[in-house]
Amino acid sequence: MVTPRLYRRIAQTAAAGVTPVQAQQVTEGDRRARERALLKLGLADPQSMYLFPVALARKTKIRFRELEEE
Repeated sequence: MVTPRLYRRIAQTAAAGVTPVQAQQVTEGDRRARERALLKLGLADPQSMYLFPVALARKTKIRFRELEEE
């Protein structure tokens, strides 16, 4: 979904040599390209795209039974 905030930011990218149409094509294209564009434009926080919250990941311990010595 392209928000008014994103449209304003897309318009600002024209100074960087990217036309608003090109930026819009990227944001409406595949998900990976859209996420990269949002990160580069400062419209998304990298941690908001994590599968697990950082606090939970820090507390988690993963063990592999196959690698444990008996």
